[in-house]
Amino acid sequence: MLQAALDLLDRRDVGFRGLTMQAVAARSGVSKATLYRWWPNKAHLVLDAYRSKAARDIAAPLTGDLRTDLQTHLGRLAFTLINLESARTVTEITLAAVEDRSFGDLYRQTLLKERRQAVLDILTAGRARGQVRADADLAVAADAAFGAIHHRLLLTKEPIDGYFIAGLAALIVGGLST
Repeated sequence: MLQAALDLLDRRDVGFRGLTMQAVAARSGVSKATLYRWWPNKAHLVLDAYRSKAARDIAAPLTGDLRTDLQTHLGRLAFTLINLESARTVTEITLAAVEDRSFGDLYRQTLLKERRQAVLDILTAGRARGQVRADADLAVAADAAFGAIHHRLLLTKEPIDGYFIAGLAALIVGGLST
C-alpha cells in the first residue's frame, strides 16, 4: 500500500494534490476500508509512505569521518530528490505543510523530525569522536544543511549536485570543527 502511494505520488499526472485514497486502493489491490483501517486520511498515508522511502533510500552512514558521513547522507538525499522523481512531491508536501496547519504539525512531528534527527545523529557521532567543538550548536548546523538544500529545491532551482553537496558538507564541518 505504501509503495502504491509512492508510485502515484511521483507520477506527474497525480502527485500529492491529485492523490486519492481510492486511487491508492485500486493500485494496491485493497479496499478503501482497508486503507482507512491503517491510515485515517491521505496526509497520514503520504507521510508514512515518504517516511518508509526516506528510511530505505537515505539511511545515515557512520564511517567514522564526519565530513564523509555528512556528505554521503546529504548526497543520498539529493539523489532521492533529483533522480527518484521526488522533487516535485517534496515541494508539494512542503507547501501543504505550510498551508494546512494540521498537516504541517503532523509533517513536523514525523517525517521532518526523523530526517533532521538523522543529521543530528551524524553530527553527534562526530562530536563524540572529537571532530566537533563541544560548544557547537548542532541544531543550527542541521537546519543549515536542510535549509540550503530546500532553498535550491523550492526557490532558486539551482543544481543540487555532487559539487554543491560537497561544498555544503565542507562548509558545515568547517564551522563545527575543533
